[in-house]
Amino acid sequence: MKKNMSSESVQANLDIYGKSIIDLKPKYDHPSIITTSVGGVTRNVLCNLSLLKIKTKLLATIGEDMFWKIILEDCIKNNIDINNILKIKNESTGGFHANIW
Repeated sequence: MKKNMSSESVQANLDIYGKSIIDLKPKYDHPSIITTSVGGVTRNVLCNLSLLKIKTKLLATIGEDMFWKIILEDCIKNNIDINNILKIKNESTGGFHANIW
């Protein structure tokens, strides 16, 4: 079984939130609204420091999956130096998933 790297290193994560648009019923599929945002405590702190015009650099690992480009683009947009992010083949980027009822 693959381990999610978020428990092993400093991360920038992709946060995924799902909210059902109908009342929940056991054993049913529920149409939902899904939203995503880039997160992770370290990344969030660096983003806020960057807003204060403080130079920031993220030291982290990301997986080689569909989320890594989203995280890198967000860091670049927020003036976070990404030169020390390590992309690891065959691993998953850290993530957080929440179901909002």
